[in-house]
Amino acid sequence: MAAHDYYPDSLWLNHELYHIPENKGGKAAVYSHDLFTNASVKFLQDNAKEAKPFYLEIAYTIPHAGGIGTLNETGEPVPSEGIYANETTWPKVERDFAAMITRMDRDIGRIFDLLKELQLDDNTIVFFTSDNGAHNEGGHNYQFFNSSGHLQGFKRSMHD
Repeated sequence: MAAHDYYPDSLWLNHELYHIPENKGGKAAVYSHDLFTNASVKFLQDNAKEAKPFYLEIAYTIPHAGGIGTLNETGEPVPSEGIYANETTWPKVERDFAAMITRMDRDIGRIFDLLKELQLDDNTIVFFTSDNGAHNEGGHNYQFFNSSGHLQGFKRSMHD
């Protein structure tokens, strides 16, 4: 099992191992990011009925270098390049990266919309963090989208 991959054949949810037979043998059928989002939505809907605090942590695997460029991990990094498919002057790795960011942004927006719909938005604290940051792996060039902004360096460099 490799939760680092986008299409693992199993994932843990709390203390229970869930098998994803559609992804057995290296098949890229069920995208882990979508499973994380759907499980999070269900968790929020279920817990909104309770009048007690709850904690939800969503550990997305995107954006990550796995599955793009030269890193040997399972499957395409994103099921579709979406609105970036026609950006033919961009390298494929950058179209994939942009599609991952857009997909994550869409799904975080979906969660924020649900918090508002469930009337939890005024009583909820959301922290957004990433262990990844700008990276220069898997063929992705951290400078392509100016990922570091005014900071120097990238993941695993000796700067910022």
